[in-house]
Amino acid sequence: MKTTRLLNQYSHIFLSGILALNLSACGGGGGNGSPGAGAPSNTSSAQLSQAEKNLKVGMTGGAFLDNTVVSSINLLTEAAFFLNRLGVDGVGTIQQTSTSFSYSATPNDRLRILLNGGVQVDYIISLIRGDFGFDTNFFLLNEHQMEYQVVVADVMDLSVVMSRVPNTSISKTTVSGSVKTSDFDLQVNETIDFVSGQTIFVTNESDNNWTVDGSQYSFDGSIRRAFKCGRPSNIETDWTANGNLSEDGIQIGQLAIDIDNSNNLLNVIANQQSGSIALESYRLSSGGSSTFDRTPFGTVGGDDQFIYFSSGDSQ
Repeated sequence: MKTTRLLNQYSHIFLSGILALNLSACGGGGGNGSPGAGAPSNTSSAQLSQAEKNLKVGMTGGAFLDNTVVSSINLLTEAAFFLNRLGVDGVGTIQQTSTSFSYSATPNDRLRILLNGGVQVDYIISLIRGDFGFDTNFFLLNEHQMEYQVVVADVMDLSVVMSRVPNTSISKTTVSGSVKTSDFDLQVNETIDFVSGQTIFVTNESDNNWTVDGSQYSFDGSIRRAFKCGRPSNIETDWTANGNLSEDGIQIGQLAIDIDNSNNLLNVIANQQSGSIALESYRLSSGGSSTFDRTPFGTVGGDDQFIYFSSGDSQ
């Protein structure tokens, strides 16, 4: 069945995101089976100082968090279709097996998904509203609303509210909660606006706080991006980066957009007294992957087209 196949696909992506969180301390891992080999070499996590890694932890959550949030949306949508076919409400347990999924009616206060690899994902669902008459792609690309809490014990506890504005190509997602690894504790508070079309616009409004290496960091600001055919578009008019980075309550940097023509890169940077740090990097023109490195402890790229940061066009 298509639903079972897609559930397996999204559970793999979700598991990759969770593994990326847990592998972050090892400096390894590649989400979605893709190590992001096309990431610009001058922003490779292997070349970052510890201070740079510390700053990148809380900047729009890192690519692994983007993967995990959007994958949680996809996984929940597929699960909702699966339960809809069974004629049951959004509670109980879906157990992944080697080839399919089984269902049981307990617990009665949440939807529990048991994935291969031993990961347990709990959804406490407040609202899922949309068109279940076709498939999940139709559901997500048309008017819908989703409100839920997703919990993976000792790793993350996130509240997600997502909606597609009626008769438009605008989606809005808000994310709040915590993500923890042995290296850092991240408190997330973000709003992501996504506008699809020939040009894709993505805006993050962030108020994130994180603790790493015994210091407390925060970012309060916004980043707006525009892409066409997987590459940055309308840079002078549609790309903006504003906001402040702080360490232990003291401002240490301000965001800006920087064009690095010598390396064919557009960078979102943090300007500091000691110089600048590239927090996000994108290739300006064709030639290699447009995969970017926003991961503090390892490169994790995403290739699902619904993920609001695409890994780019084909090579």
